[in-house]
Amino acid sequence: MDFKSTFDKIISDLQKGARPQLVLSEADIIELNDRLNHLTSNYQEQQLVEVLCILDNSRTLSTKFSCALVTHIKEKRSSEELVMLIGVARRHIVEASHKQGNRVDFSFLEVLKELLHYENSEVVEWTLRVIEGLGSQSRFFKAEVKKIKPRFTIFDGHKKASKEIIELMQGRWK
Repeated sequence: MDFKSTFDKIISDLQKGARPQLVLSEADIIELNDRLNHLTSNYQEQQLVEVLCILDNSRTLSTKFSCALVTHIKEKRSSEELVMLIGVARRHIVEASHKQGNRVDFSFLEVLKELLHYENSEVVEWTLRVIEGLGSQSRFFKAEVKKIKPRFTIFDGHKKASKEIIELMQGRWK
């Protein structure tokens, strides 16, 4: 797979208002996973963004990316990269696990728990969005979510969204 040309095509499609629906072969999945793993020790921001963009715009879901995604999230990259990583993890960890009829691995739940206390409100909001999509496993976060519920949300749209997501989950947990 030519990562750069695939990334450029996705960006071009998005700019045209088209939704790229990339179908990955097993060979593509292996190659993307290898690249993602390689970038954990040889970090290059642009290459990571390209791989994440490809994964985020693929119709093919695979839990094979789980370990590498969790490793990157634990590295606490920039807030923008964390939001991208969380979005890709939502698809390739949560949605792929659910599609296979499996629960999400506990190691990913622990990473999400840490992200609830991240200083950037956008990262916290997207973390809550993933937690909300966990179904019954979201109860694992009940105590943590209660601790972080924002009180003042007037000046921060991400905090306002976080508060709404928390209230939605708390209503389900009753």
